[in-house]
Amino acid sequence: MAHNEGLGIRVLCAGVDSLYWSARASLGEWFTRLRGIRERASVAGENVSCGMAHGFALDVLPHGAFRFPVVMDCREFRLHFTDSSRLPTMWVQLRSAFIHEIGVERAVEESARVAGEVVEADVVDLRASRLDLYADFANWILVQADRAGLVTHADLVAHFRAGTEEIQTVQAGKTPLLVRLYRKDIEVRQRGGFAPVFWGGWDGPVTRVEVQAGSQKLRAFGIRTVGDALLSRGDVWRYAVSDFLELREPTAGARESWPARDEWRAVQATGKEAFPASGLVPFVLAQGDRVRVLRALAGYLSSLGAIESEGDLRALLRSLPSQLAEVAYGRVFSAEVERKRRRLPRAIRANVDFGAASAGPGKEAPWAHDPSQPNTETDV
Repeated sequence: MAHNEGLGIRVLCAGVDSLYWSARASLGEWFTRLRGIRERASVAGENVSCGMAHGFALDVLPHGAFRFPVVMDCREFRLHFTDSSRLPTMWVQLRSAFIHEIGVERAVEESARVAGEVVEADVVDLRASRLDLYADFANWILVQADRAGLVTHADLVAHFRAGTEEIQTVQAGKTPLLVRLYRKDIEVRQRGGFAPVFWGGWDGPVTRVEVQAGSQKLRAFGIRTVGDALLSRGDVWRYAVSDFLELREPTAGARESWPARDEWRAVQATGKEAFPASGLVPFVLAQGDRVRVLRALAGYLSSLGAIESEGDLRALLRSLPSQLAEVAYGRVFSAEVERKRRRLPRAIRANVDFGAASAGPGKEAPWAHDPSQPNTETDV
């Protein structure tokens, strides 16, 4: 904390660091041809050139990756192809330098044009598979004492600079959602990179905050297409640095009541200033919470009905107030509701209409015996 006092912590730059997308296409001779080139590359033990496509120099790698048997590569992006019906036909990883060179929207368009030439058809309905966002902050050094103020329900992993109290990297969570804070200036000195181009000549300490959201988390946010992801960047960022992880100032009382640190307020503000928001994410999350609560409630009520030998739902509900009084321990229901409502996102508190999701009058919603639902969606 003392490392940062009076140093004027400020954001240097922020944006999309990487974007992965996937799409389906009809199989044909193009895939057979690619498999043949890949076999030649395997025998040769090196990449095989496929010439140029819209100005991009493409090679086929001698191996597959991530369950995709054919991988094409260029300096700007990497394309993966498969004939499996259980996966999207193509999965494309945009590289950070390319995104920063021409902008993320154009990078998506250019990569889709190249993919379309490979599969000999227009590529449409691009689905977002992963979105990486970042912001770089000058004059910010995390130290060991800051570790106590990192509030999250996810696992934390930290690495320290040898011989110092400084944190070099700290990560909260793992795929499909993680937030990483690390010394970007140190990484650049050790590995190189183009990040300083966007730092306006700053050569002091830089801490990068990076948010990685994979396909499962994007779907949970209601984000499916690349367009959804780009319009909802601010929502993803704000969830990650407000609900998922916060840096707070330890004080008396519960950790959830500690005030956010000045540095973290700057991190949160960056989401409003640098990334567009659709407003979709808070409502999707609240709807998901509502469904989970209803499923759990349905299960508990059926268990209580079995214990009480009461199969009439309305009769069971009428008896609840008096039965719940046995376990209320002096708490007032309305006060508990208000306390929990204050923790909901502002957009939800202002206006909630989940009527379309209810079973409706005269209809009985199916009972869910187990609130947990397996997610079988792949990462791509």
